[in-house]
Order: sequence, then C-alpha cells, then structure tokens
Amino acid sequence: MAIAKTKNALKQRIERFFDSNNSARAEANDVLSSLSGVTDLYIFGGMIRDICLFGSKGFKSDIDVICNSDKKSLINALNFKNIIEINENKFGGFRISKLELDIDIWCINDTWAFKNDIIKFDDLNSILSTTLMTWDSVLYDFSNKRIICNDDYLKDLLSGRLELVLEKTPNEIGAIVKILRTIYGKHAQILGQKAATMLKRAIITYTPKELVLYENNSYSTKYLNIERIKSISNLLDQYTGIGDVSVTNFSQLPLDL
Repeated sequence: MAIAKTKNALKQRIERFFDSNNSARAEANDVLSSLSGVTDLYIFGGMIRDICLFGSKGFKSDIDVICNSDKKSLINALNFKNIIEINENKFGGFRISKLELDIDIWCINDTWAFKNDIIKFDDLNSILSTTLMTWDSVLYDFSNKRIICNDDYLKDLLSGRLELVLEKTPNEIGAIVKILRTIYGKHAQILGQKAATMLKRAIITYTPKELVLYENNSYSTKYLNIERIKSISNLLDQYTGIGDVSVTNFSQLPLDL
C-alpha cells in the first residue's frame, strides 16, 4: 500500500482500523472509546506512522496513548471502567494488558521530556517535540478524529527522510536501536544531519553485538544483524557531519537469520 499523502487520507486509514470486525482492533476501540468518555485521548507515534506507511495491515505493535488528565484521575478512570489488568512502568505510565493489542497509556505531565524540564509544555503541539524521531512526531485525537503533526511530517515520510527531534533520552542504546530498526524495518532512505551525527557517535560507543542483543531482548520482530550494523558504520565513517546521508542501499540489505 502506498504512503498516505494527506492528513485526511491518514485519518481515514486510522478510522478504518478501529471501525473493523477484527477482534483485536474492535477490542482496542472499545477500551479507548470507554476511556475517552472520561478524559481526552491522543494516540501517539508508532501506530500512526506504521498505518501511514503501510496501511492497517502494517501495524502489529502496541498502541501508545496520552491522556489529558492527572495520574490519580487516570487510575480512577481505569478502575471506573473496570479495566483492572494494568501494570505501571518505570516512567509512570500504565500498560493495559491481556488484550490482543497491548495499550500503553500515560498522562501528558508524565511525559519524560516534560517531567525532566527538557521540553516546556505549552499546548498539544509541545508533545510533538518530545519524540526521538520525526517519523514518530504525530498525534491522533481519538475523540475529535483529527491528525496533529508538523507541516513537514507527511513530506518526510513520503521522501523517506528521517531526522532527530529530541536527542536527549533516558535510554540511549534503545534510541540507537530504534533508529536502526527504522532504517531497516521502515525503509528510511535518508538520514538528516542530527540523526546521522548521533548514529555515527553511538555506533562507536556500542558494539554491533550489543545492539543486536538489545533488539533480540526487546522486540519480537528482528531487523538487525552484525552485517547490517557494520554496513551503516562503514558508511558513517566517511560522514563529515554536514548535510543529509543517503541510506537507500543499506535499507535493502538482506537479513540472514
């Protein structure tokens, strides 16, 4: 399926995802619809990116959701809606488990970059500045059925250009693996200057074996191997730190398992 070219096309894809007879999607829709009657909900990042790139069938992960309430109110809402299978994570959010599609939900104020005074929260658009990469810098307003993103969001997806948004992270190796997985799993074609610079520095810090092991321990789908990481490393060895870098050839390398 072709990449969605407009906000409206992307919105329609997400609406079709939830308006489905598929049991996992219907179940997720029921949970989010129930909670949206208590607090505003915004689907964040990966789900929207994958549906934009590959359509509904291309999304096979968990759903990240931000709510516009405080933590106590969120807990009360989950209890009120009889959603009891929840586990709190180290960042203060909750995973709604025992669903076919896991849902991770947290309060806006508990977003790591806001909580640590790295990004100032002014309005919903501030959330777009808290992501690692441009491809994840997008929200879907579940109640009002609208896409919230920067002007260049779809342009970057269509061109295959991947850039950093926020370099600071509580998990650097996880961030590096995520960038590499976006190159090889989402077929990014171009790295922006900030992304290329961070990746060049990090590949010196972490060995290919460490990066592959992290992916193996963190993801069910595998996109990385030693050869792929060495290929990117060799490319970035020649990078001067100025301008974009083409990674088209590297995103097409075969994965030998």
